[in-house]
Parts: sequence; C-alpha cells; structure tokens
Amino acid sequence: MVKLCISTRIKNRRIELDMTVEELAAKINKNKATIYRYENGDIGKMPYDVLEPLSKALNVSVGYLLGSTDIKPLSKNEEKLLNNYNRLNNLGQKEAIKRVSELTEIDKYTTTYITMAAHNDDASEEQIELMKKDFEEMDKW
Repeated sequence: MVKLCISTRIKNRRIELDMTVEELAAKINKNKATIYRYENGDIGKMPYDVLEPLSKALNVSVGYLLGSTDIKPLSKNEEKLLNNYNRLNNLGQKEAIKRVSELTEIDKYTTTYITMAAHNDDASEEQIELMKKDFEEMDKW
C-alpha cells in the first residue's frame, strides 16, 4: 500500500470534491498561492491551526490528512446521498433504504463484474482460439 503525503492528500481530496484552489483558499481564509504551496509540499510542517480548518473544508479528518488513517472520505455524490438521507425522518429513512435496495436488483442500475478464467494447459489450438474469441466478445456483454 502506498502512503500518500499530506500535500498529495490535500490536492487529491480537493479535486475529488471538484473544488478549485481559489474555493479552498476562500474556505480557510488563505490565498491561492498558499494552497499551491500546501499541495506542492513546499510547507514542511503545517501547523495544527491550519490543519483543522483545512480538514473541515475538505471534509476529512486531520488524521486522514496526516496519513494516520487510510479511510477514504466520502465522494461528493455519497455526501449528497447521506445529507439527503439525514434530512428524512425515521419513516422516510426506511423508505429510502427500501428504494435503494430495490434499485440494486435492477440490472441497468448496478455494476456487474464477471469473473472468467481460462487455462490452456491441456487445451487444443481450437479451444485456445475459442477462448480468445470469448475474451474479445466480453466488451459486448
């Protein structure tokens, strides 16, 4: 597993949130040049009084920025879904869970992964050619 440095985590998270450098700078009351310095690793030891507002603006923990945890923060769509869910009362939350569960049973709304393995240890040339054709056809499935 590759450990990401704080500068990479800041930049990656900002991009995941579709946030510009200017927007992040405004959220933490810094200028955009400072944000670029954070993202390029030009600032060696970042003070906690910067880490705290930065983590809040990026919706991650200070621990995540510092690399003490690799828990992936929520994507923008996940945040939106969770925020809408949290606005519902108990009855609405139960209904939301039911409807999302129903969506997962409809093929056009789910991602399907097909595992295919082929061993050609004892396969004839004809069988190998058939396997190759099957793999080529997978994109059309």
